[in-house]
Amino acid sequence: MTRDDAALKDWCRSRIHDRYREAYRLTLEVGLQAQEKEDLSTLAQTMDSLDSAIEVLERARRELVAV
Repeated sequence: MTRDDAALKDWCRSRIHDRYREAYRLTLEVGLQAQEKEDLSTLAQTMDSLDSAIEVLERARRELVAV
């Protein structure tokens, strides 16, 4: 692995962690606010978004394992 490859790998890892933290923070924030306001539509939308994201990630994991 070249130095550029290692730097890209480190950057990607850092970016994945950043995006994970942001998704987690937003999910909690939106979910809790929707719960407090009893906004069932937003709560359902948040859950649907999480379900979709999980499906995409599980599919990607299966594809990586198959390779």
